[in-house]
Amino acid sequence: MGKVAYIPDEQYSLKVEKYQPYIFTDCELQTLFHEIDSIPPHFEAPNKEFIVPVLFRMMFCCGMRPSEPLHLKVDDVNLDNGNIFIRQSKRKKDRRIMMSEDLLQLCRSYDAMIGPREWFFQKWDGEALPTYWMTNQFRICWRNSGLEKRSISRPYDLRHNYATRTLMRWINERRDIMALLPYLSTYMGHKKFTHTLYYIHLLPERLRTTTGIDWERLESIYGEVSVVEEN
Repeated sequence: MGKVAYIPDEQYSLKVEKYQPYIFTDCELQTLFHEIDSIPPHFEAPNKEFIVPVLFRMMFCCGMRPSEPLHLKVDDVNLDNGNIFIRQSKRKKDRRIMMSEDLLQLCRSYDAMIGPREWFFQKWDGEALPTYWMTNQFRICWRNSGLEKRSISRPYDLRHNYATRTLMRWINERRDIMALLPYLSTYMGHKKFTHTLYYIHLLPERLRTTTGIDWERLESIYGEVSVVEEN
C-alpha cells in the first residue's frame, strides 16, 4: 500500500501484573474483625451493623467469592444443618457447602434478628446487596482499623486466607494434604485443580517445604502451578 510499516518492540507492550493475595496475620484478622463488629448503624442503611459482621465471617469461614453470599436467598441457607446452596456462581455452576457450628449459630441469631425477607443479606429496598457495597464496607473497616495502608484491600483476600489457613491447619495436624486437596478444590468451586494448588505457594516457607506435600509428584502431573485468573 506504499506505507512504512512499524512494529513496536516489547517496551511498548502493556504488562499485566497479577494481583498478589494478602495473607493476614492472626493479629491483623483480630483487629480487622474487631472493626467490622464495631461498624455503627446508619439511618440510610438499616441493619448494616448486623449484616456486615455476618457477611464477612461467612466469606472468611466458607472461602466464598464476594458475589456468592450476596446472591444467597433465605431458602438457600439451611439453618437446621448448616448446608449452603450456592446458585449459578462462576461459570454458572451450582455447589453445596457446609458451614461450621459456630457460624451456623451466628447465622441463626442473625436470621431471627432480621426477620422475613427474600435474600439472606438483603438491601433495605428489598434487593440483593451489590458487590461494590461490600467492597466499600471492607475498605472502610480496613482504613478505620489502623492497620498498614495498602493500595488494594479487597474482600477477595478473605477467600484466599480461608484456603491458606485450611492448608496450614491440615499440615499442623499432619493430615494427608495430597488426599485432602481435591476436597478443598470442590468446596471452593475451582474449575481446575491447579487453582487450588496455587495456594500452597502462598504458605510460609517452612510449610511449603513440609514432607506432607509431594512437589515432585505434583509437578510431574500438573507442571508449574500458576493462576491466570481469580479463582
